[in-house]
Amino acid sequence: MSFADNDAVPAIPNLDLPQSVFVLQQSSLSHLHASARTTLLEGINKDEMAPYALSLPSSILSSSDKDALVGALQPRNSKVVEDIHTAIKKAEEEEGESEISDNLRKLAIHYVRIGDKEQALPAISKAIEKTAGVGHKIDLNLLLIRLGLFSNDHKLITQHIAAAQTLVDQGGDWDRRNRLKVYVGLYALMVRDFNKATTQFLDTLSTFTCYELIDYDQFIIYTVITSLLTLDRVELKKRILESPEVVGLMHHNTLIKNFANSLYECDYALLFRSLAGVEETHLLPSRYWNGHARFYSREIRIRAYSQLLESYKSLNITHLANTFGVSDEFVHKEFSKLIPAGRLNCTLDAVANVVQSSRKDDRVGSYQNVVSNGDVLLNSIQKLARVLN
Repeated sequence: MSFADNDAVPAIPNLDLPQSVFVLQQSSLSHLHASARTTLLEGINKDEMAPYALSLPSSILSSSDKDALVGALQPRNSKVVEDIHTAIKKAEEEEGESEISDNLRKLAIHYVRIGDKEQALPAISKAIEKTAGVGHKIDLNLLLIRLGLFSNDHKLITQHIAAAQTLVDQGGDWDRRNRLKVYVGLYALMVRDFNKATTQFLDTLSTFTCYELIDYDQFIIYTVITSLLTLDRVELKKRILESPEVVGLMHHNTLIKNFANSLYECDYALLFRSLAGVEETHLLPSRYWNGHARFYSREIRIRAYSQLLESYKSLNITHLANTFGVSDEFVHKEFSKLIPAGRLNCTLDAVANVVQSSRKDDRVGSYQNVVSNGDVLLNSIQKLARVLN
């Protein structure tokens, strides 16, 4: 099957499978193991993924299960490869370049579908080499990006994001240009570039078609989660809280609704409760988010603290703790780490049990920058003068 045969891009490789493997490797997610195992086995059987099953560790797939799957699926894989090679040979002898190119793409897609990365990479390279149209070349590069996401190969992802972007700039259509933005955004999320992820996700929020990569509701949830950390209040209201796509999701997802609205409406106790729910439901179980869960949670708390402190010169710690729905001890411990690290512009007076805001004066900062940059410039001029003399 080539990408031109259907409007929808096939979900190949099945990215639900590495997600299921990730869940099965986390003892803390044992409540999700049964569902993940079912998804994994169904996916392997559906796409006849003998090479992928063979690559899984025994902790995920027992030797007996692996032998049974490979024994049943490997002959089917070999038959498909044999048929495609026969078609390629016939095309070379009796048909034209277009038919050869189509069959090479079929072979590449087959290897990706069954999870055979070793065979897929040279097959896709050859298919790209023999493909004339820019559109098909973009599709094959997107296929390589998905293979990189499937196998967690960052080098493969970055290399082919760059290649796909070059091709899109040369004449890619609107749909492929839009689709690439979602790929770029998801990879940016993986490497903790939340600003870039937000930009890419928001650009495609109302025109999303990238179902081969991520479920639509999950895409909206990721957009909301990254936006809460990166957008200011005005943009947050305009681009998230008033977005028809997000509002539609919030009708059936109370957790995300409470999470987004509570930050904007300064309901900090609800924000902290919702943040705990988001972390448990969407961050920790996700292979994309898991490594960033603690960082994200801390940054949201810092944003909430800063937002509250902007309105006050000083706050009683007990009042602050009650506002956030936490204990006084939690506030003392949290602020004792964040203030010395320069993350909060305030001081903690443990004796008086208050937090005193010490907001930065932008004019003082600008003056200090001018003085600092002026000193650097004068030193450079003096060095140049000595060289000329």
